[in-house]
Amino acid sequence: MIAHILVKTKPLADKLYKQIQNGANFAQLAKKYSQDPGSKNQGGKLTITKGQTVPAFDQAAFTLPTKAISTPIHTQFGYHIIQPLSDVRPAKTTPLKDVKAAIEQQLLQQKKNDAMSKWVTDTKKDFCKGKVAYGKSYVPLTDPCTTLTASTATTSGTTPTP
Repeated sequence: MIAHILVKTKPLADKLYKQIQNGANFAQLAKKYSQDPGSKNQGGKLTITKGQTVPAFDQAAFTLPTKAISTPIHTQFGYHIIQPLSDVRPAKTTPLKDVKAAIEQQLLQQKKNDAMSKWVTDTKKDFCKGKVAYGKSYVPLTDPCTTLTASTATTSGTTPTP
């Protein structure tokens, strides 16, 4: 686990780094200044896996001694101040028997979601081909055929013919 503060400018990163060096609370500064929505409210705490972040960030996060503070590091996201909070734990593989049920459940749910999406799309297509009609006094707020044409065109590159 690490803690980090992400800011947009080098002057602010340098200012925060000096404050931390002079004893300021890292977590409080992260909550106040960090631009990282995923860790800001946790005082900058973040759990990462090597290779998950950009190279400059990874380099500091996985080579600094625990509790050490990095000087500001520039990435495409801005300037980071990084503090490893715990030792790097070696990667491990979870045995299949421990995750098999969860994987099966996730795949089954995905299959159900795909079947439901296909049913909805097919029903809209049937409607747009004239197989389903509204009652004389009812007019929909939005035309489902317009939505179907627009979403199908962006996903497949072609527009279906009604």
